[in-house]
Amino acid sequence: MTLVEKELAKKNFEQTQDDPELVENHEIEKTLVPINPADFEAYRSGATPIEQVSLDEYGEDFQLRVRCEYTPDGPVYTAAIKDKGVIREIEGQTVLDRLELEVPISESAYTFYSSQPHFPKLRQLRAQIAPGLTVDFVGGEDPQIELETSNNIERAALMSLVEGKVIDRTGDHTLNKNYIAHKHANFERRYNGEPLEVFAKKTAHEMIAQYVTGKNQVVVGLSGMSGSGKTTASQAMSDYIGKLFGEKFRPIVISTDDYHFGKTYLEKEYGAPYSDWDHHRTYNIAEMAADLARLAEGIPLIKRHFDFSSQEPVFDEEVPPSPFVIVEGLFAGSPDLADVRTLHRILPTGPATCVGRDLVRMGIEKSRAEGPFPTRKKRFAYLMEQVIPAFLSQEYPEKERFSESIRPMAERAFMLELLRSQQ
Repeated sequence: MTLVEKELAKKNFEQTQDDPELVENHEIEKTLVPINPADFEAYRSGATPIEQVSLDEYGEDFQLRVRCEYTPDGPVYTAAIKDKGVIREIEGQTVLDRLELEVPISESAYTFYSSQPHFPKLRQLRAQIAPGLTVDFVGGEDPQIELETSNNIERAALMSLVEGKVIDRTGDHTLNKNYIAHKHANFERRYNGEPLEVFAKKTAHEMIAQYVTGKNQVVVGLSGMSGSGKTTASQAMSDYIGKLFGEKFRPIVISTDDYHFGKTYLEKEYGAPYSDWDHHRTYNIAEMAADLARLAEGIPLIKRHFDFSSQEPVFDEEVPPSPFVIVEGLFAGSPDLADVRTLHRILPTGPATCVGRDLVRMGIEKSRAEGPFPTRKKRFAYLMEQVIPAFLSQEYPEKERFSESIRPMAERAFMLELLRSQQ
């Protein structure tokens, strides 16, 4: 994470510290391991089987998982997101204090995530020693005892049940279930975690290289979910090119969200209430392609944006053409844009970070809470059921590559143009 991203994360964290919904969904927990694992072996026979799928990559600021718990009454499917939390001392006890949101999800959503080859699975058995005190048996690992309560008196009482039998390992990252899942799976990172400033500068260089080889308009599509850093990356690219070549060359930035058909049209076409807010049919991408084609011909663009309060598109000012256009959004890689798009890139941000940022941001951008998802739990459930599957299921364009002969020519032309502009 770069300094810019850290500063944004810190600002978001500070602005949400007194948010009632976040405060209400904090958990206080301890992680314990047995001195003698045999002391807890009797709980194994009556334990409940659990399968967990980790959607984060170890080291992210948020942990995201889906889970199937095979209860006597049938399988129960849930999704949960947690932040890293902070280690605190409460009445002589070391505890982990962190945000946790958990929501039920459908069987189909769970099946989708469990079928994805790049998300590691973890199977475990869980037994309850007492309310708020459980023991987990995870593969070949030693049993883990989890103690969860915000009540200091209850915590002391639960600790007395295992006194002399456990070692306190609260805060030990090697006992984290997501860490264990990734350790056993030994997967390569799907999202490289490249800093956004590096990603933005590299993509800007590719846009410039395309332009100096003779293209009149270079359009780059930046695909990513809400919270992936699309706005940050787009602004960085726009500022970089604008500073190098002047305002005349500053890229136009538009979002696929701007081309939302709006609630009135969608409910007329598909019935009310309309809830597939992140389905491809929700956005008029064909109209966006037509606008980009007109821009290439020198016709100004009438910008628009989606108003979360009214859930309708709003038209804004007229924007003159620019040699560079950045299209960002969930569907920036849409086949409907193939004829007008020059480059396509996917933001290097995984689903866990995207979801975590999106949910935190709801308390900062109040208009989001006025839309169809007034609470974070409702928004979280929607992201898990609709948005992430829509993002992961897309077939993205192949990454374009310059040939061995064209790239040096483009880079040399870029250098000559830069030198000329500095004279």
